[in-house]
Amino acid sequence: MGNSHFREEFGLTTGSTALEWKDIWKFSFLWYMLSSFVVHSVAAAIAFFALRKHRYARFLPILILIVGFLGPITAGVISSALFAFIIQALQLSLDAHFAVIFGCGQTLITIIVSFSRILATL
Repeated sequence: MGNSHFREEFGLTTGSTALEWKDIWKFSFLWYMLSSFVVHSVAAAIAFFALRKHRYARFLPILILIVGFLGPITAGVISSALFAFIIQALQLSLDAHFAVIFGCGQTLITIIVSFSRILATL
């Protein structure tokens, strides 16, 4: 029951296609949220073990986890909604596995922008 429900909610059932705007948005947003959580959890664990003896900096992993949720909740909702709107406007049937690629791609783009010096030049 639990594994089947997880696979259904994240669009991993065989032959699942997302035809409605709500489904496309949900699949891409959930995968962005999941991949962002995984990446930020690893970063928080590394920061915790590197800074565990520092008096105040050992609390920075909490901020890393908060940022890991704020990114998908703010920008992720908007970009996933725009992606779903474009797919819906083009009247394409989206394979749910493509939403996995798009959601994880959003996280990858966030990582690239975070590590680049583009934002420092603005």
